[in-house]
Formats: sequence, C-alpha cells, structure tokens
Amino acid sequence: MTINKNMLYQRLMFIKYHLEHLERVSAIQREGFVGTDKAAAAESYLRRTIEAMFDIGRHIMAKSGALELAQEYKALAKSLKDYRVIDEELGHKMVKIAGYRNRMVLCR
Repeated sequence: MTINKNMLYQRLMFIKYHLEHLERVSAIQREGFVGTDKAAAAESYLRRTIEAMFDIGRHIMAKSGALELAQEYKALAKSLKDYRVIDEELGHKMVKIAGYRNRMVLCR
C-alpha cells in the first residue's frame, strides 16, 4: 500500500484554501449574503472542500484494497470508520456531511 503523499498534500492545501474563503464569507451579514453571488460562492467552497475530504478518504481506502467500498460518499465514510482510519465520532459526522453534500448537488 503506497499512499500518494503529494496528492494528499495537494488536497489538504486545496481544503485549506477553500476553508479560508469560507471563513471570510462567514463574516458577511445575512442581508448582504442571502440571494447574492457570495452565497453561491460559499456553497461552491463548501462542496469542493467536502469532495476533497472524500477524495483523500477514497485514496486511502483504494490503497487498502477496499476499492468496492470507495465509491459512494456515505459508504466511504462508513468504510473509513469500519477500517478504523477515522474514529466513530468523525465517521458519524462524515456520514452526515456526505448526505449534506449529496443534497447540495441534487438541489442545483
């Protein structure tokens, strides 16, 4: 099992970049946010962050030989928990995050 450290680093930097943008957007008052391009940008930053998180998880699971478990976001989160890559608490949070990401994509 050879983890691609360069890929993981790139994904982590990608996540950091988008989280910094989300932090700036979070300071905007509701009136200047709802119904604006800022809201759409925040949604994009959040979705991209979530997807990068799951890219990391998918890579780890694929390298463990569990390719069939690395396809769908919720299943991936459960697999990461079951294989003890992440703890129970984070596993449950990631399942919820996966569901939220799926709703964001479906509601477009």
